[in-house]
Amino acid sequence: MALGITDIRLPESIYTNQSCTITLIVKTIDRLAIQLLLGTELIDKEQLEEGESRVKFNIEPTISGNFLYQIIGINNGDTVIHEKLALQVEEAQKPSILMITSNPSFEVRFLKNHLTDLGFELNVRNRISQNSYSKEFINTPKIAVAKITKDLLADTDMLVLDAGAFLKLSTQEKALIKKKNAENSLGILFLDIDQKAIKYLTGVVVSRTKEANVDLRGFGEISIQTTWSSQLEKIKLSNATLGYKLSNGLGNVGLVAATNLYQIKLSGNEALYGEVWKVLTKDFIPAVSNQVFFEIPNLIRINERTEILFDSPSHVPSMTCQGTQIPLIESITRAKIYDGTFWPTKEGCNQLTIMPDATIKYFYVYGKDDWAGVRITRENAYQQMYQKNNSKVKRPDITQKIFLSNWIYFWIFMTCMGLLWAEQRFINPS
Repeated sequence: MALGITDIRLPESIYTNQSCTITLIVKTIDRLAIQLLLGTELIDKEQLEEGESRVKFNIEPTISGNFLYQIIGINNGDTVIHEKLALQVEEAQKPSILMITSNPSFEVRFLKNHLTDLGFELNVRNRISQNSYSKEFINTPKIAVAKITKDLLADTDMLVLDAGAFLKLSTQEKALIKKKNAENSLGILFLDIDQKAIKYLTGVVVSRTKEANVDLRGFGEISIQTTWSSQLEKIKLSNATLGYKLSNGLGNVGLVAATNLYQIKLSGNEALYGEVWKVLTKDFIPAVSNQVFFEIPNLIRINERTEILFDSPSHVPSMTCQGTQIPLIESITRAKIYDGTFWPTKEGCNQLTIMPDATIKYFYVYGKDDWAGVRITRENAYQQMYQKNNSKVKRPDITQKIFLSNWIYFWIFMTCMGLLWAEQRFINPS
């Protein structure tokens, strides 16, 4: 018998062709098979033992839209958990990539062609001699790339380069790159490993040791530059370490440890080549969306107080839900940020419309008994915090509208009229 799902963590945004994780906390007093389904398709599953378990479901949607998943827990053939999970998948824009290399190579040429085939915007600056550079602009208009500037990096999502090219940049250029990366607005991927470059960006000292050969999914052995540091996170595909990841403030810096990866494609194994570079780049290409700032709870129940935050360029925006206008208040601390509060009355898919922005947002409203375990757990946690801090922490305002029958209002009206008649008849007769 399962006690149910007591907590859930969802990604802030879900984009097409990008992996994300749904995390659940599940309490059970028996073994339990828990599954994530989309329609009848099994997406992911885990086998749980008795007690409290953390479950991580991985999804990678290929198309955008609104989808209703199901989470099912099965114990001895009986379904003991059944929750709906509505997820909205956004179409990610193709990222803009800036490639700066210190010399021509097969690796750079094959990688450039691969990113071009994916439809990415690609600006390339390749050094071909002491003072000569070749420049290419693929899927994007021609721009100035001779010097790294603030404007250039503002339009760049990911920087791919080798250490030689990075170390030849000016002090100002390197400082701009480091700052943008630390703000998590620019991903960086080095095509090689260099102690000076990594120490400058992250402060981490890495020691490069010997090269090792590792078999990659039956393709054959590939050469890996093995590196050790407690601050390095391995980037792996199957049993092969393809690279490493480091942190710089809020941003990530990647190191490609595998060499001569282009030979995989030369052998005709294009699928494996694409998978290798997908693994190597996924943490360094920020998901880009056309969507404006919009914040709404991920578990909305019918008739419960729901608060929305959004930005709008309009001086006086308006918001409606199912034909009902929602009062808005502009933030006193952040210009053009608006707050709206309402109580949804329709279970299922709902629509918010913001005018005159012509913005439409869809959200899902769950029934009053859905995700009951999560609600109880969160309310208990807030209550414990309230008691622990001796009333210094205000308990959250989780309110619910209760709708009374129209007959109750009718009998209240009739009673009032009867009292008025009785007053005139017996207390104050004329």
